[in-house]
Amino acid sequence: MKQYLERRINARVESGESGFTLIELLVVMLIILILLAIAIPTFLGIINNAHNTGAASNLGNAIIEASADYTQDNGQFGAQAASQVVTELQSMEPSINFVGTALTTGMANVNSSVQIDACSNNASTADCQWVAMAAFSVASGACYYVWVNKGPATADNAPGGTWTGKAVVGGQLPQGTVYGTSGSTVMTACDVTANSIGNAQTGGFPAA
Repeated sequence: MKQYLERRINARVESGESGFTLIELLVVMLIILILLAIAIPTFLGIINNAHNTGAASNLGNAIIEASADYTQDNGQFGAQAASQVVTELQSMEPSINFVGTALTTGMANVNSSVQIDACSNNASTADCQWVAMAAFSVASGACYYVWVNKGPATADNAPGGTWTGKAVVGGQLPQGTVYGTSGSTVMTACDVTANSIGNAQTGGFPAA
């Protein structure tokens, strides 16, 4: 493009002409628009991927801290209350904003926030054996979910929300770590206590 313009300018100078024709200007504008049409989606895709990676990374760090908290609390997550787990994890990992409420686009620091739910419907046992977490990728509108269960898969050991997928056996989430995302659905809020997670699996996050 640069060489073409230079040649046109030199040719016009040599012939005594000045300026560009309307057709030439339209061609240049068309080329610029085509380049923008290619560049903008690529740029937005990079931003979305970066936010998705950040949300998944925050949950990965939260899993590590939650497991350490479980060990420190003598084999339980907090004192059978999500608020206690939030407080303990916040002190252990201050770079993440741990909360006990749903994550929405209006929340401050939502991209570095992790929602915690723990044993809210597990009152029949003396300790807290599971924690469920969610993170929000605002740029893409994707939700990431994690279920960490140290106890057996029973009716009492299950978070809110609806988990389905190949990791769910007999309608129950298993012992261990299960991952899920909102898939291609663009979300306005992430809530591990209420959202439906239809692609629950072990071994890492499914595609968002």
